[in-house]
Amino acid sequence: MWYWTLREKRGILVLVFLVFVFRILYFFWPYWSEKVGIDILDLEEVAMEIKSDSLEVVEAKVIQRPAKDKRSKQKDKQLSFQKKVPLRIEVNTADEEEWMKIRGIGPVLSKRIIKFRDALGGFCSIEQVGQTYGVSDSVFQGFKQFLFLDQPCNQININQMEWRQLVKHPYIDSRQANAILKFIENRGPINDLEVLRQMDIFDSLSWEQLSPYLSVSK
Repeated sequence: MWYWTLREKRGILVLVFLVFVFRILYFFWPYWSEKVGIDILDLEEVAMEIKSDSLEVVEAKVIQRPAKDKRSKQKDKQLSFQKKVPLRIEVNTADEEEWMKIRGIGPVLSKRIIKFRDALGGFCSIEQVGQTYGVSDSVFQGFKQFLFLDQPCNQININQMEWRQLVKHPYIDSRQANAILKFIENRGPINDLEVLRQMDIFDSLSWEQLSPYLSVSK
């Protein structure tokens, strides 16, 4: 004889109850839907209307905010620098406080600029300020118009320099310093900077940067 376990009996009762509930819903749903006014298609139409209204609002906001062109952005950037730089700055005599008047230049960068300037022997051009480590090109282009060069840079006599003095210059490395001293040792003092240029130890850009700092005067 077959016997039902208690769990099986409970499962059958639950199944019968669910079938009964679905049958009731099947017969009475048309009446309820008409009474309450629920329609899937109506809900979809409402959702589409809400989505359309939202897109119109977003488009209106986009239209009301015209994009700035490059010229207007550059002008705004220059005005922001001008607010912090009331006076022009002479690059070879400015101290830390003067450099910190520039927007984007704090205590650290102002010290680096002065340290780089001293190592060079002064700036020979405004563009050299932008070569300072940590000064980004965007920041430099923003305050470049407020800089001017009045004091000349210092020159070094290439015939009187020792190795340690040569390599301290940012534009001369140890290989180039060795070649210069060896040339002077073998051939005597250099009387013309053109002789040094023809040694081919400097590329065109390096020579263009370094030559204003060199002298062969006796």
